[in-house]
Amino acid sequence: MDEQEEQQLWRRLIDDDDDYDAAASDSQEHPSDAVLVGFVIANIVGLRYYTGAISGREMVGLVREPLNPYDPNAIKVLNTRTVQVGHIERAAAAALAPLLDSCLVSVEAIVPKPPSKNRNPYRLPCQVHLFARPDAIPVVRAAVFEGGLQLIEYDDHEFGLSEAAIVQEENSKKSKSGKHGKSVDKIFALVGKGDEGKIAPLKPPKEVIVSELFEHQKEGLGWLVGRENSCELPPFWEMRDGSYLNVLTNHQTLERPEPLKGGIFADDMGLGKTLTLLSLIATNKPGGFPSSSTSNLQGEDERINSSSGTKSRSGKKVVKSCKRRKLDGGEVQKNEALGLKTTLVVCPPSVLTSWITQLEEHTGPGSMKVYLYHGERTREPEELLKYDIVMTTYTTLSAEFGDPSSPMKETEWFRVILDEAHVIKNFGAQQTKAVIALKAERRWVVTGTPIQNSSFDLFSLMAFLRFQPFSIKSYWQNLVQRPLDQGTKSGLSRLQFGDIISDKRNIQALVGTISLRRTKAAENGSTGLVGLPSKTIETCFVELSAEEREQYDRLESEAQNTIREYIDADTILHNYSTVLHIILRLRQICNDVALCPSDIKSFLPSNALEASKEQNPSTKSVVFSQFRKMLILLQEPLKDAGFVILRLDGTMSTKRRAEVIKRFGKCGPGEPTVLLASLKAAGTGINLTAASRVYLMEPWWNPAVEEQAMDRVHRIGQKEEVKVVRLIARGSIEERILKLQERKKKLASGAFGRKAAKEQKQVRLEDLRIMMHL
Repeated sequence: MDEQEEQQLWRRLIDDDDDYDAAASDSQEHPSDAVLVGFVIANIVGLRYYTGAISGREMVGLVREPLNPYDPNAIKVLNTRTVQVGHIERAAAAALAPLLDSCLVSVEAIVPKPPSKNRNPYRLPCQVHLFARPDAIPVVRAAVFEGGLQLIEYDDHEFGLSEAAIVQEENSKKSKSGKHGKSVDKIFALVGKGDEGKIAPLKPPKEVIVSELFEHQKEGLGWLVGRENSCELPPFWEMRDGSYLNVLTNHQTLERPEPLKGGIFADDMGLGKTLTLLSLIATNKPGGFPSSSTSNLQGEDERINSSSGTKSRSGKKVVKSCKRRKLDGGEVQKNEALGLKTTLVVCPPSVLTSWITQLEEHTGPGSMKVYLYHGERTREPEELLKYDIVMTTYTTLSAEFGDPSSPMKETEWFRVILDEAHVIKNFGAQQTKAVIALKAERRWVVTGTPIQNSSFDLFSLMAFLRFQPFSIKSYWQNLVQRPLDQGTKSGLSRLQFGDIISDKRNIQALVGTISLRRTKAAENGSTGLVGLPSKTIETCFVELSAEEREQYDRLESEAQNTIREYIDADTILHNYSTVLHIILRLRQICNDVALCPSDIKSFLPSNALEASKEQNPSTKSVVFSQFRKMLILLQEPLKDAGFVILRLDGTMSTKRRAEVIKRFGKCGPGEPTVLLASLKAAGTGINLTAASRVYLMEPWWNPAVEEQAMDRVHRIGQKEEVKVVRLIARGSIEERILKLQERKKKLASGAFGRKAAKEQKQVRLEDLRIMMHL
């Protein structure tokens, strides 16, 4: 493995893993094992300079503002609608900002009900509740004291004045009279109770979408259109006495909150989400009818499906298939040509080819005008707004995030769709900040795996959707994350996904109110949504030779001693690079044995590939590996065995990837039957239903990644039974990773992959002990 590939792997190890990403974002976003330390009283100042209002007892959001030109310790205060109310007074901010910046505390801020008389118009008292790990409490106490603030703790008489949700709920449980009103849990449980009607299916316009949708896709389209056209109040808002009240935070306003036009489209992988989204774009346009201004799709380096035309400002040819309606002055009407009609699709580079293929297969010639904002591209926002669809990548958005003149920043989109949206799970990443900053009326999150690492992955999605107040981190922590961290049932009930269409529903709380989730799996003996052929998974164990076993055991023994020292000294988190390096080297030894033998017979037990070839010479197989170099090394033994092969990895351009996928789909003598595919480049967003066999050359500790790879083959369009073969080096770290996968699947089914925070550190160490056989 060359140095560049190894560095890329480090990033993937840190970014993709559940239990080994503490150095990345999740553990830094909210202190694990956090308990309520107490609260301080701090004034909100600058009220007259901002438009945000607070009318009574209300939870508010605190957001650090380190780049504030007047005070680097500034902490701004936002109300439920994310409108700024003011700032925490300078003296209090000076004490609290270092604690927030160092992630020693998380905060919950509440403005008590102000007095009806003699209210100060320039400042407002606020209770700032501090949550910290038990071992950090002495540091927090000292910092608050040195900052000149009074920390009111549980044993203090004044603590009874606390308005914190956790305290109020505890008091409510103790109170038999119920004077505290509805608990937060009851409020969550009531949300969505009136939205249980079955969604009517819709059909897209035939002149645009030429393919017939499955019934579940029509129902999905009905749900998508219904959410975009809804005029209802957002979740947790009620109309009371002529004003609007958020029942979670007590924010009250005379201005009607805007409906939430969008949500989370979380159908299982392989159920045809892309075609459903294309149908949404074709069906739900400004004015309620499909646009009459169309052209063919433009590729990365050349036109696709067009033979002539003129060049746009970017130098890419655009074929005009029909005339545009003009005004008396000869100009194109603005609300048609330059108005908000354009949908921006953001996806990983590997998924661009899937969108291109879907457009070619399912839309009529000239019915969609599409621009690929990737590689050489225009800098004119007006140019982009001439298209029905603009496609770009997360990488491109991230690269342009610091450019104030980027057309991505200036353009106001009619709709933004984030495909494979789980890639923005790291809230601190630049690509996440870039998509959150996009301007759009309608916002959609599309992913079959909305939670990969932990429930905190959802916060980035809420921030993009601008689902108030959960798009503010402090609100998310207080109302959702902390109950989950404490392992309470209430935390889970607040997060459950709802099956909007099925008669069997989960509690539609929070995510369930804005999401649609259907799975391929059949329930209660039914045939499932689309009647896919069966999928079987077989695990084949590869024995290490005596020489390799000796080499592996020696390295593992050294690794065990090193990691045991880190555990004893409690310095695992400070030595992540070394731990990851050790894990990688152990896995490489397994890969050398399992992936690179000189004889194809020792490569796959029972000659699996050759057996498939003898049974049906046209059977196609996809071989997945995380290591590009291993794929290269596999080419010769497979060729020697008589297979025609193709390779697909992250070094290829979008155009080249599309060519490989297209050729792999061809059948006949001399056509390829084996695709060697990088798990990173081909594991998501592409259609490989031409194959019916999948080989996973090594396990990945996040089982969702493997499921995504399998579902490139087991998806809509598959006609054959699918067989998945997993190769595991027996008696090695790979075999132990299988045990970790099973644990993670149980966690995911019960708690969205999230255990109580107080258990997280122990879980990481326990997993590491299992993996390293300590």
